[in-house]
Amino acid sequence: MLQNLALFHCLAPSIQTALLNAPLVVIVGWAIQKPMDLNFEIFMIVLLVLSILVVGNFLRDGASNYLEGALLVIVYCIVGVASWYYPDPDVAKSNGLGTS
Repeated sequence: MLQNLALFHCLAPSIQTALLNAPLVVIVGWAIQKPMDLNFEIFMIVLLVLSILVVGNFLRDGASNYLEGALLVIVYCIVGVASWYYPDPDVAKSNGLGTS
């Protein structure tokens, strides 16, 4: 019972933050004349699904130890490095690497 309460206490604010930030980013994008739509690339969707699956598998048993925490930090670093080296579409087009 207590584990479910702690889990819901963490998940509810995260969901509320996501539901606020996504529309807010679109509105701010309109204000600064930059297209910030919700049309995500497949790379971003794969990273999101991967992170949900990894965290869900660690939360399933209801207990935690240092190894699971270290693995979550490693997955976080992998996502950060992959996002850093993923080519920016605007830069790829300006270098002649894009298709259009």
